[in-house]
Amino acid sequence: FAMGISPYINSSIIMQLLTVAIPPLERMAKEGEEGRKRIATITRYVTVALGLIQGTAYYFYLRNSTYQGAPIALYTSGWEQVFAAIVIILAFTAGTAIMMWMGEQINQKGIGNGISILLFAGIVARMPHTIRLLTQYISAAIADPSNYGQYYAFVPLFVILFLAVIWVIAFMNDSERRIPVQYAKRVVGRKMYGGQSTHIPIKVNMSGVMPVIFASALASIPGTIGGFFPNLYNPDLHPFAAPFLGMFSTNGWVYAAIYLLLIIAFNYFYVAMQYNPVELSLIHISEPTRQEAIS
Repeated sequence: FAMGISPYINSSIIMQLLTVAIPPLERMAKEGEEGRKRIATITRYVTVALGLIQGTAYYFYLRNSTYQGAPIALYTSGWEQVFAAIVIILAFTAGTAIMMWMGEQINQKGIGNGISILLFAGIVARMPHTIRLLTQYISAAIADPSNYGQYYAFVPLFVILFLAVIWVIAFMNDSERRIPVQYAKRVVGRKMYGGQSTHIPIKVNMSGVMPVIFASALASIPGTIGGFFPNLYNPDLHPFAAPFLGMFSTNGWVYAAIYLLLIIAFNYFYVAMQYNPVELSLIHISEPTRQEAIS
């Protein structure tokens, strides 16, 4: 389960974008339940393909990594290396497939949002470690106030910011802009219809977490390449590639700046791809007016 559900999420995003860009997929998406099932099947195959690619990257990373001076991968040559690589890559891919299957089972049992529940479970699973870490900071501040007294302020500040972020996320996710709509009156026989006022709800945050996932995937490409070729980090051998890959370290300010810009760019891109104001307006007008607008 090392890769988690990320290949499935990336596959779903790719299929959403391709549905807008490729006409056959767009027609398939408009075929109703049958079309959605076919797209879901294609998404599963794309997930397995991405899992194989990402599992291969993980294997090369493990093969080139060491722990306490010893290589992590035991077999690095001969047919043993090939067999070990196949087993490791398939194990990573199988873990992703199982997570995808679990998410679909949650949906089929009527609970819904299976993938989101799995992601939420992964976040909650890290909470005990975070609480234990905060407790250690407070204990250090009590034992040695002169050196660790700042944790008396930092720990409550972290908790306040954590709760504030949760509130802001929930508030922005449920926020919507309501565009007023006034239906015209029309006479059918001896009865008059229409004339009521309503609104079109448009979510403020239409893209959700998709831009974050896209930005994370793109920003991690240089690090992934470095995992395949660790010699690129050697400045003596590669005077240009080593500083370039170093800029994309997750602890550097360059990575943070690029990550922020990619999130903003993908947010505009995703909304432009998914939001069609013409189709949205046609949904909220009466049927005769809709037919007139189409004709």
